[in-house]
Amino acid sequence: TNFFSNSFYDKLLKNLPATSEYDYYRRKRYRFKMEQSDNEVIREAVKILTSKKLQDAYFTKFKKALIKAQRDKTEVVCEPTFMKDTQGYYISPHRDHGLKVLTTQIYLPEDNTHENSGTIMNIKEGEQFINYKQFKFHRNTSYAFVRSANSWHSVDTLTEDNFDRNSIMFIYYKSPEK
Repeated sequence: TNFFSNSFYDKLLKNLPATSEYDYYRRKRYRFKMEQSDNEVIREAVKILTSKKLQDAYFTKFKKALIKAQRDKTEVVCEPTFMKDTQGYYISPHRDHGLKVLTTQIYLPEDNTHENSGTIMNIKEGEQFINYKQFKFHRNTSYAFVRSANSWHSVDTLTEDNFDRNSIMFIYYKSPEK
């Protein structure tokens, strides 16, 4: 909770890109790569999200799970992206692809009205998926998980009209080899 200070969070909400600035991604999901923005507030958010201090905090928190990446001396890069999920968006239970090391999402609603629109962590039993935990889609909250063979997650279909599920995804990827 309270990922950003309340005052910065409110500024960020007021400075979200216009819908027309987002690129269509897939399944009623749109994205805007934050590093492309000239907006001062968004640039400040990028600075926070890509900071070594924040990366170190995550890698300390998830040290046990990230030990292989550290042992392999894997370099990581972080790409903060605004996501806008619209009516009809859903994603079935899946694991992230192997280039992702750590997935983090910050929810950006104005209020907690749509709290049941959060990401669901799933457990796979045979060929069936069970909802283990659903994160509440609350103001200024975040979750993170390490990509693994068991990091199944999903989002139920967004059914409400006039509701955009705004968030920031910032994912630590394995750096491309040079």
